[in-house]
Parts: sequence; C-alpha cells; structure tokens
Amino acid sequence: MVRDSGRRPGQSGENPVIKGILVLSAVAGIIGVMAQLKVWPFDGAPGPAPSTGRPTPPGGGVPTCQSPALSLSKGSGPSGTHVVVNGTGFPSNQSVEMRFHTELLAPSQTSADGSFKVEIVVPGTFDSFIGQQFTIRAVSTPSVCSKDAPFKLTG
Repeated sequence: MVRDSGRRPGQSGENPVIKGILVLSAVAGIIGVMAQLKVWPFDGAPGPAPSTGRPTPPGGGVPTCQSPALSLSKGSGPSGTHVVVNGTGFPSNQSVEMRFHTELLAPSQTSADGSFKVEIVVPGTFDSFIGQQFTIRAVSTPSVCSKDAPFKLTG
C-alpha cells in the first residue's frame, strides 16, 4: 500500500521563513569571520574609518586609530614565559586591554604619543595546544584600536 504524504509535486515541506532565517544567519556568520580575518573583497570594508592623520576627528570626539604596531620581546615559548609587548600608533592616553588568544591579561595605558610597554606572562590555559600559533592582542578603549602579534606556544 502506498501512502499519500499530502504534498504536491515541487513541495519540499520546508518552511520558507525558517529557511530564509537560516540562510541570513549563515551569511552574517561568514561576513563576521571575514571581517575578523580582515579578508573583505568588497569596497567599503567594515571596520573603523580610515585615519585622517589627525589624532582626533574634526570637532573633537574619540581619537582615531593611526597605524598601530606591536612588537614582542619573544615570538615563542612555553606557558609562564614573560613577554614584553611594545605598542605604538595607538590613540593617546587610553586604556589597553591585552589578550593571549581569548584570555584577558595585564592591562596597560598608552602615553601621550600613543605608545605603551607592558610585560605579560603566557598563561597555561592552552598547554594542550603546544606547537600551535596564537595571537597576542592589544585593544585600546574607548577608540577600539587593535593590533595582533603572533606567538607560538612551545613545550
């Protein structure tokens, strides 16, 4: 005996609203990853506005991100390694949040010229990933100017 499913030819039984929401969620996720990786093939890339060369926008406001740079005293090491992080090109007189991958580390503060120097200690949180490359990230606030530097976790 053959049962009739009640569907007409061409009907898949999927709710088009739910299908649309799933597609939009996937596209938003892809765009988010592309922005994080700074791989954006379109004009008008998302993110902070390009620097005007001035420390603050016309009429005041939050300082703009110039050309941030990070240098590390060591590019690799085991957990517990002390690393001196030097930052330049950040907005002046702002807090700087330091992270090793996702873990929040010692905070810092930029000077009047937008530079900072802070010693961090590589956490043991990621010891199960020895041999992998991670990032050390500096993010200033409130201007949200950031820069990453690579660090390879060794045993």
